[in-house]
Amino acid sequence: ILGQGENGLYGIANSVMGYISLLNFGIGSTIIRYLSKYRAEKNEEAERRVAGLFLKIYSLIAVLVLAVGMFVSFHLDFYSRSLSRGELDKLEILVRLMTVNMAFFLPFSVFSAIIISHERYIFNKLVNILTTIGAPIINLIMLYIGVGSVGLVISSTIINLASYGLYTIYVLKTLNFHPSFLPCSPGLLKEIFTFSGFAFLGSIVDLLYWATDKLIIGWAVGASAVAIYNIGANFNSYLTSL
Repeated sequence: ILGQGENGLYGIANSVMGYISLLNFGIGSTIIRYLSKYRAEKNEEAERRVAGLFLKIYSLIAVLVLAVGMFVSFHLDFYSRSLSRGELDKLEILVRLMTVNMAFFLPFSVFSAIIISHERYIFNKLVNILTTIGAPIINLIMLYIGVGSVGLVISSTIINLASYGLYTIYVLKTLNFHPSFLPCSPGLLKEIFTFSGFAFLGSIVDLLYWATDKLIIGWAVGASAVAIYNIGANFNSYLTSL
């Protein structure tokens, strides 16, 4: 429905956002570890404090993501060798919208981690199933309305709003778990960043392998080539998932 050109632009924008997501610094892999640790020790106060600490960390990262994403969106001119002015303008819009989306919802991922650490897997998977079914339906609605790739970003925002909203309500109301913003034990922040460092290295390697190709093809050949390449890459992803 999008056509090769706009589909390719959407793929390039996703790859750009993949690099911006590195500003997470691998911290996402540590949340469940520390929440589960204090839960196993039956130290509810420490668990609540570490949840509050991660909310503060993610809020700071969200501001950083917003600043870097906006800066990048205004400096995509190196794609002018392969993209038309109209395509470049659309790419800039996509990166800005995706940046706002990522920055806004980043802190709410803590609530998803709290649900997993409390072993409420059925609720977590139920939300995942609903979003998996809902995403293509809303995508199709947006595409048939005629808003193009921007509509896919709007669709993603709606899905995130629904899923993270459910996670937050479930944590606060059903689990009756309220993060605390009181200080954590000394040295914990250093320990978190040390632990997340290895996950961060893994993320860099993974991104270099899975995202760089689209950026290079988009720069060297153009958006349509990225669209064709994306289809092949999707089949590879399906097989990997299996």
